[in-house]
Amino acid sequence: MQTYYTSYRSGSPQSSLSQPSGYSTQESGCIYDRELHPKEIRLMKLLPGQWHDKICCDLDTVFLTDEFPYNALSYVWGSQKNMRPIYFGKTMKLVTVNLERILRRLRKTDSPLTLWVDAICTYSGRSGIKASRNQQPFI
Repeated sequence: MQTYYTSYRSGSPQSSLSQPSGYSTQESGCIYDRELHPKEIRLMKLLPGQWHDKICCDLDTVFLTDEFPYNALSYVWGSQKNMRPIYFGKTMKLVTVNLERILRRLRKTDSPLTLWVDAICTYSGRSGIKASRNQQPFI
């Protein structure tokens, strides 16, 4: 079976939790390249890194009919007042402290980890609506 996907590639993760030059302290744009089709989901690839490295990710779009292994993670909990950055290329996305902490704990040092993270993978920033109603039963 052929896998179809689009990707937002971030390149290699950089060390340090500090903001590298060229990175904003505000959310710096949309991480989605297009709306999802009814039989698609987005998957987040957590890139390898050391504990203190910033959290770097890729975002892929795959068809539900393809066999693509991933782990599901729900993080719709925690305060929206204290947010932390994760990066998709040079695009920063602010997430709850709880999500940042679990991503840091789950991250491997030698290989990427593919995750379906509800609030990141299901949100459609262009239309401002949740785009995952048709994909939730499949997860």
